[in-house]
Amino acid sequence: MIRGDSKEYELIEKAIRHYSPDSNYILSLEIGVREGLSSKIIMDTFNNLHPNKPYYHIGIDPYGNLKYKHYDNVEAYTADYTNDMYETAKKDFINYRNFFLLKMTDKDYMEKFYDGYPIYEQDKLLCDKYDFVHIDGPHTTLDVVNETIFFAPRIKNKGMIVYDDYKTFDFSLIEMTLKAHNFKELLVGRNKIVYEKN
Repeated sequence: MIRGDSKEYELIEKAIRHYSPDSNYILSLEIGVREGLSSKIIMDTFNNLHPNKPYYHIGIDPYGNLKYKHYDNVEAYTADYTNDMYETAKKDFINYRNFFLLKMTDKDYMEKFYDGYPIYEQDKLLCDKYDFVHIDGPHTTLDVVNETIFFAPRIKNKGMIVYDDYKTFDFSLIEMTLKAHNFKELLVGRNKIVYEKN
């Protein structure tokens, strides 16, 4: 059974239902997959709404019991994101053929796939624009700012960025970056907030 440790999953589904993709592929991404419930909801919703459009989802999580700074005012510590959890997630998503679960940090992803993520299906498709990004990895202001700087210009028109636990970091800095890239607040919850690119 695929589990999650977050809240307001219904905001994710509501945001995706609001979105009408108009390009030749759909690409969603989640930073901080853990056990995978958010990724499952994202993929199930896109698959149900757009069954005939090429769709890919990228999950980014290093697992490996890494010690790192999770929040601004807390020292670095090791959480329970184990390699066993990664192996379980791979098994749980065995039937999601367009799910790419990458065992790496957000920083590694942004460096390695700066120009886009390559998909090989009859030909090479370089996916360099995202329809939907869910940010739920490290919750330090610096990490989330860096993720926003990377993804904001790579989001398609009317695409969305969702932030989990947005009250745990200085969201005013993130908001400045989003506004500079023509994002507007779309949905607000107690834990998640959704921005849409206009």
